[in-house]
Amino acid sequence: MTKLKLFEAFAGIGAQAKSLKNIGVDFESVGVAEVDGDAIKSYAAVHADTSNVAIPSEEEMQAYMERLNIPLDKKGNRRILKDTELEAVYKSSVAIKNVGDISKVKDFPEMDLFTYSFPCQSISFAGYGHGLDRGSGTRSSLLWECERVIEQQKPKYLLMENVKALLSVKHKHNFDIWKEWLDDMGYNSYVMVLNAKHFGIPQNRERVFMVSIRKDVDNGYEIPVGHEIDVKISDFVDYSVEARLSMEKHRDIVERDAGLQQRIKNVLNGIEHEIPKNKIDGLGQVYASFRSTAVTNHESWYVQTLTTANQKVYLGGISKEKLYDDSDDLVNYFWCRELSSREYWRLMGFTDEDYDKAYQVTKVASLYRQAGNSIVVPVLEAIFTNLLKK
Repeated sequence: MTKLKLFEAFAGIGAQAKSLKNIGVDFESVGVAEVDGDAIKSYAAVHADTSNVAIPSEEEMQAYMERLNIPLDKKGNRRILKDTELEAVYKSSVAIKNVGDISKVKDFPEMDLFTYSFPCQSISFAGYGHGLDRGSGTRSSLLWECERVIEQQKPKYLLMENVKALLSVKHKHNFDIWKEWLDDMGYNSYVMVLNAKHFGIPQNRERVFMVSIRKDVDNGYEIPVGHEIDVKISDFVDYSVEARLSMEKHRDIVERDAGLQQRIKNVLNGIEHEIPKNKIDGLGQVYASFRSTAVTNHESWYVQTLTTANQKVYLGGISKEKLYDDSDDLVNYFWCRELSSREYWRLMGFTDEDYDKAYQVTKVASLYRQAGNSIVVPVLEAIFTNLLKK
């Protein structure tokens, strides 16, 4: 049996490739389309071997970057890659068969499965909301560039992923146009909204997915049915981070509030499940941007959606395990902090080994952004299992 040929547009850190590996699909990556230099390096670190990539002259590498349209800093100005950074992005890009900016590519490789998690910034409720009209020039309008891939290669299977706002009144007309075009191109499409918390990840993350199957090979598609799974946020917590916390931040909050002390005891003893944030005097002063509604028994708590915005997700909880030392001091059980970048990756379904590889090649701030941009791996596993394994 021939290997499934996978092409990932807007590939990020390769959640699609990761999920296919996890469920045992025999596949080969025939290419990706990605322009974020840090994501390119992380993708290669997790999925590829860069050791055999020859390094040409600096001029040749710069010309390569220009052809692929590798950006840019956050302000949109072209960044001049030099020395080791230039080499790292170049080697990584070659190793993963990156074609770069999808709008600049003329010829695409033969493929069986085409995935396109196109940018959500212009659709997302948390973003700019500028839409995805054809020709508008917004990041989300890159969707229409995918037409050329599909027209040229006619893959058997397509997978789209984006934020749930794609189905909102403001954007649904464009989504309907896209579905109609796929139907005209010979595809049956199956739309679903799936939440990560129903697939073994304690993150409340709803996303819209669409599986499209070429009509000549379509035998129907069963939409995955998730369910509440007994997962604990404590299973995803990086306790090594606790050692870097300032215990004194929390000590003052706990010691001056007898009511809080009693409520911590109540949560530890199962009498209460959570302590509303507004009942914790001083928490707002310590963590002004703490956005969770409550500090909970973290064994059964879901984190909010991880994003790429400059709004860190906070982890607050009453721990049944002592966090700081061996004393019975109540502050040993009370904590509130930002999620670490490692925890971000765990909560997207990546392993610590994946994270450690990416950590070697890029900065922590970028690791947060890469995870927020990605797709939850176990959700993809369920989608691909029903598509390819049944």
